[in-house]
Amino acid sequence: MNIPFLYVHGSNNKFVLVDELTKTRFLTESQRIQFSQSICDQRSAEGTLFVSAYRTGYRMRMFNPDGSEAEMCGNGLRCVARHVLEHAGAPTASIWVTDRWFEVQWEDSKAKVVSVRLPNIGFDPTAVGICVSTGAAPIIHQALPKFWPDGETTVVVMPNPHSIVFVPATYTQANRSALATQLGQWVSANPQMFTQGCNVTVAQVAAPGVIRTQTYERGVGLTPACGTAMCATSIAYVAKHSEWLGKSLRVVPAGDAVMTCVHHTQAGYSVDLIGNATVVYEAQVIIAPSGCVISDSETHS
Repeated sequence: MNIPFLYVHGSNNKFVLVDELTKTRFLTESQRIQFSQSICDQRSAEGTLFVSAYRTGYRMRMFNPDGSEAEMCGNGLRCVARHVLEHAGAPTASIWVTDRWFEVQWEDSKAKVVSVRLPNIGFDPTAVGICVSTGAAPIIHQALPKFWPDGETTVVVMPNPHSIVFVPATYTQANRSALATQLGQWVSANPQMFTQGCNVTVAQVAAPGVIRTQTYERGVGLTPACGTAMCATSIAYVAKHSEWLGKSLRVVPAGDAVMTCVHHTQAGYSVDLIGNATVVYEAQVIIAPSGCVISDSETHS
């Protein structure tokens, strides 16, 4: 079977995007897992995005390189947003991911900059299988000495789980990467506390309203950027700096920087994530009945 795809990135977070908008035959669940594992390995991608029509809008599913399905992916959603906005020739669209709708729109259609709003953000650690003595109480800039004894941790549900720690200005990029890896691997080795795993971000305030991030992503490892992590970090920042609520923040990962804006209403917290959605090239591959990639065809830029 031939599978055409787009190779895309948001903030240098690279994905394979498979368009299922006009198809009548879809990959099976086992084929999606095998395809994602093999194509991510061959193309050095950090996830596979499947895009289809759904109800009155669109649907995105994102599979990690290990074949697991992620509840959400902010950088991937920006890439899907560009794809469906161009497909529909519209300024806005609604995309269903896991259990909720996300509203997306062009921020700058010429520069291919997209804005997505991430709604209904939660703080209940038990909702994502994090077992701590405080139960369902929010963990916002609190000590979790078993996880990180040297400072405070914030847990945010995007709906995928995120643990954020802030480090002093003395930490270099290498220091942040090393700590993110250390904490991310600790999470993987301690499923009794993190029963569903967790994305870990080491954050650093570079200036008022400017935050550096380095994320160890569940199912991926150390990554140049993670959209939901940048949003979760923005919420953690605003929790201590409430004067930035409703204002633009600049978040600088190892990849391309984004702008975020945290909102709070009676319905809860939401975050606008604004950044690039870049198409690198188009290509297609041939897959075996299992879903594994067995040969490449010509790549078209």
